[in-house]
Amino acid sequence: MKKIICLSFSFLMVIVTVINFLNYSGNSTMLVFDNTDDLTVITNDKISNTQLIKLLVKTAKELNTDVAFQTWSDDLSVRKIYKTNNTDDFLNLDIYGESQKLSDKQCISTLSQVKGYTVIPLNISNFQYDTTVYPLTESNYSSVDSTTFKVSSEFVGDFQSVLEKNGIELVSFSLPLQAFLNVYNPFTNSVCPFLVVLFSIFIYFLNNAKRHTLKRLEGYSSYRIMLEEIGTILLRLAIIFAVVEVLNAVLFAIHSINLLPQYLQYTASSILTVYIPAIIFVTLLSSVAVIFHNNNLYIKGKENKTFVLILSAVIKTIPTVLMCVMLIDSINALGYSVNKYITAKEAHTRLSGYTSVRMTPVTNSANDKNMQNFYLRSVKEYNAITTASSYYEKIDSQLTKDILYEFNGENDLSYQYNDENDLLYEYDKYVSNKILDVNANYFKINPIYKTNGELVSEKDFAKDKYNLLVAENAEHTDALIKYVKGYLQIGDSDFNVIYYKENQRFLLIDAGNTSAYAVDPYVNIAEGIRFKRIKNYYPSEVTGNQNQFLLKLDSTDSYSKVLKLAKETGVEQSILDVQSTSAIIATEFEAATDNLLGNAIQTVLYAFLYVFLTVFFIKTYQETYQSQIAVKKLSGGGVFMLHKKYILASVIMLMLTVLGVVTQMIVQEMLYTTPIIYGIATPIILWVIEMIFFALYASRLTRKNILETLKGVK
Repeated sequence: MKKIICLSFSFLMVIVTVINFLNYSGNSTMLVFDNTDDLTVITNDKISNTQLIKLLVKTAKELNTDVAFQTWSDDLSVRKIYKTNNTDDFLNLDIYGESQKLSDKQCISTLSQVKGYTVIPLNISNFQYDTTVYPLTESNYSSVDSTTFKVSSEFVGDFQSVLEKNGIELVSFSLPLQAFLNVYNPFTNSVCPFLVVLFSIFIYFLNNAKRHTLKRLEGYSSYRIMLEEIGTILLRLAIIFAVVEVLNAVLFAIHSINLLPQYLQYTASSILTVYIPAIIFVTLLSSVAVIFHNNNLYIKGKENKTFVLILSAVIKTIPTVLMCVMLIDSINALGYSVNKYITAKEAHTRLSGYTSVRMTPVTNSANDKNMQNFYLRSVKEYNAITTASSYYEKIDSQLTKDILYEFNGENDLSYQYNDENDLLYEYDKYVSNKILDVNANYFKINPIYKTNGELVSEKDFAKDKYNLLVAENAEHTDALIKYVKGYLQIGDSDFNVIYYKENQRFLLIDAGNTSAYAVDPYVNIAEGIRFKRIKNYYPSEVTGNQNQFLLKLDSTDSYSKVLKLAKETGVEQSILDVQSTSAIIATEFEAATDNLLGNAIQTVLYAFLYVFLTVFFIKTYQETYQSQIAVKKLSGGGVFMLHKKYILASVIMLMLTVLGVVTQMIVQEMLYTTPIIYGIATPIILWVIEMIFFALYASRLTRKNILETLKGVK
């Protein structure tokens, strides 16, 4: 049992140390913006993006404060912060006493070299990414992170007043910085190994009744036995703590020797203020059991270990529930990350030289006309692509639907949609989640073959009809046509339906998708009757999300070209941001990978605990019932007769685990994206694996226990 205590404590220290390192690294980079608030532009149809930033710069200078915004390098390895140079304490930067006021071609960075700049060293962690601070004049104003600016908390109201006078609608976003610190919750990730340590110590004292009784016969007092046991346990744990911290310090020193004192203070404080006191308290409390170990029956191994068995079953079930939930989450995250990887890889090949442009929605018909001209010229001059999808897999499990807010009673859309208003339940159920909206240029990056073997091209689309592209095996085209007829008020003769060969894939590149491809979607083509029926029509993707409106432009001067075209068409003020298409996809891929990594780490941790607790439970069971098992084995009993109690106990734990997992899925609202069968199947699969392991491991223990029982050892 001492080995179990030491192993579980070692495991706990490793987990806490890793989490503290990740949190320290994240906190170090986030604290750069301490004492600042975000100002986000909601609508900006009065002045251009460039003029907006110049107004912010002017306002900051008049108020004797600063303003900043951040962007990222295309590969997300460097965070770029652009700031004005009015004060010397706007950002929270440790730069060894140097000034924050930067001259031309000077920057502050965690990188040792930045091409074309003199570098002032920045003393923060660069484990997650490097950080470089430039003078704001070095920015080309092409992208300002969805027009979100950093301003001093003291001057938020002043900035709002000036900008609103210029007709710019703003929202102040000022969540406490603490909301972004310690992203990885130490308690959430360490609760299971922490409980194992505490319970192991408690069970250690309960399990040693025989040894404690023998020591009493040798003349030891209860107090002396307690001190010996406490000293032995705490000394071993202290050695483990020291070894882990020394290794931790050495590894961190390799990463960043300058930050080592701060880091050690951060990581050691959480361990010494929370975990160590709790372990000491439980050790002292558990040692009280020694007082009650004075029954001579203990010498013969007759102590009742049923309570220990029940306790071990409880502490095995809880981590199993948590592990199953994390495993399900990780499986979902894996699929999402793989899809994003495929998309990023394909986009890098197919969209080389493309830039994502976002425009703010216009507010009057005159601007609508200008935006239409901007779109049409973008298509002609820069091969502009529009693409938006609502392609996702719907959950078909009726059990899942029933659990989610009584699906049939409250959320069954057949009660809301009917033939009278031209919105069909058939459309919602079979079509709405398989829609792709694109223009003709999309097929230049994603060739699709028609049923006759020819490629789909612009010549297939009629200018005076609503163009639909559907798979040859599509079963619900009529539902889509009826839906479109309803909101456009057009007839059957106004449709041009083109059929393509089935099982073809459409790359999904707009931001926010959980799938890499749409297979056999229903495709709405932008070109066609909408330009005639809808005044000043242009695809909504022009003012949509990132990567919905793409122009074939060299990223080095893309903003200047977009700005030139926008000025010529009268929509200069509507430019929201201009970013590399690959960078946007890479950002999503990075987030998906981080999520996958976090879930994978937690799953591995819980899996280790599961194996650990399973072995512990089997050993406790064998020790508790070893005599009965030995007698039954010698009498020729079968597997079920030998281990009936264990099998029944494991079945009960399985049912409790399934109940716990399903409950957790409901509480965490996982059933919206995950079939409930996952919550049932995962514990069952683990149980089957456990039974196989039990059959092998218990067989070896049974042979050993028979010999010890015959010898009278136990």
